[in-house]
Amino acid sequence: MSPRIATFVMFVVNGAVLGTWIASIPGVQTSLGASATEIGLILLCAALGALAAQQVTGQLLVRMSSRRVLVGSSLVLPLLLPLPLLAPSALTLAAALFVFGYVNSTMDVAMNAHGVALERSGGVSIFSRLHAGWSIGGVIGATGVAIAAALGVYAPLEALIAGLALWVVAAIVGRSIGMGSVRTDGATGIHWPTRAVLPIAVLVTLLAFVEGGLSDWGGIYMSGTIGASAEVAALAYGALSLGLTVGRLGGDAVKDRIGSNRMVSLGMYLSAAAIVTVLLLANTVAALLGLVVAGIGVANAIPQLFGAAARIHPSGPSLSAAFTFLTVAFIAGPPIIGALSDSIGMTAALFLLALASVVVAVSITHVPRAETSTRFIPAGLAGHDPGD
Repeated sequence: MSPRIATFVMFVVNGAVLGTWIASIPGVQTSLGASATEIGLILLCAALGALAAQQVTGQLLVRMSSRRVLVGSSLVLPLLLPLPLLAPSALTLAAALFVFGYVNSTMDVAMNAHGVALERSGGVSIFSRLHAGWSIGGVIGATGVAIAAALGVYAPLEALIAGLALWVVAAIVGRSIGMGSVRTDGATGIHWPTRAVLPIAVLVTLLAFVEGGLSDWGGIYMSGTIGASAEVAALAYGALSLGLTVGRLGGDAVKDRIGSNRMVSLGMYLSAAAIVTVLLLANTVAALLGLVVAGIGVANAIPQLFGAAARIHPSGPSLSAAFTFLTVAFIAGPPIIGALSDSIGMTAALFLLALASVVVAVSITHVPRAETSTRFIPAGLAGHDPGD
């Protein structure tokens, strides 16, 4: 198995773990008897764990290879899957989710750093396809939960089986993922990201606002504003996910033809046009088709910006900074849109997603093509990991 295929499978594993957990949330809420507000606060603990991990992982990637961090976290994360489903109280669930969020984010940052290093050393664009693997994994995980529920399988048992299966996959492919990045020579102390990553982090924030807004509010808009049935509105996230997957599967080929920045810019213009069309036509068919198109448009923006961040020295802290802005935006975005919807109406609030898309489309052309410092050795240029 080639390192590129093995790394693609790692993205699938991570997506499947997360998809399994997300699909299990309604059942966990029911078993605990938690209100929507309570479960929302509990879920925030996973985001807090992610924020903590992003700071630590950036420093780890200065001192050791992305391979080492990725393999280690991939062998821990699947085994954590049953813990949130077995939590007997809100407090234990919060603690389990903090740990889950921490390890998941460690793997997430490491696999993105690894993917960037493989792309640079191999000279072949693979980053968008790697993120497509993550989307596919999410579908696999959620589908497994749905099938198990239909068969009456005990939810924690399903999570245990899924976790063990994904652990076996990670253990097998971890041997083939290649070296990835190698630690920075002479790394001591704490390495902070430079100001060069700030423009990228700001654009990542806007993109999280757009993608998170479409994900969280697409179905609500369909049911509450245009009167779609609950069953049809439930298809909103699936439509967006379909667009994201299609866009990412074709993203590398488009990037090789027209360049990363231009691909992101055109995609965000497409996303803005799709969002405006959905809001102006205000009917169910247009909404579902528009979400697919918007997903295609926004699909490659965050992966490409992650790649740009990882090419700024010091690579690990720069990538972690982008992840931090992304996480904060995903946390803050839904309540901001909710508050705006209450004050100016949901349609007007969602028009801001189109505006943010245009801002990204215009601004991405000013993001410099950052080159990795010569002190950071991409995969293939070193025979061993000095940190191992």
